[in-house]
Amino acid sequence: MRTAPRQVIDSRPPAIDEGRTAVIDLYTWNTPNGRKVSIALEEFGLDYEAHPVNIGADEQFHPDFLEISPNNKIPAIVDRDNGL
Repeated sequence: MRTAPRQVIDSRPPAIDEGRTAVIDLYTWNTPNGRKVSIALEEFGLDYEAHPVNIGADEQFHPDFLEISPNNKIPAIVDRDNGL
């Protein structure tokens, strides 16, 4: 007796435009708070680019990062679609 091939069900919501590139930049580090946002973005099915900010090397105090997060906190998110 033959069995039917198993169907894989993707529980993620469909993307608005499959050819679209990520518009969310996530600045984070491997800490509990840093991981929470990446988990949420994955659960929401949103495309994003992760950028590591090594807080052990004080990268959160670099002037370029302070423009994104003036309080030098991670995680920080930039939405390139609307500049937030």
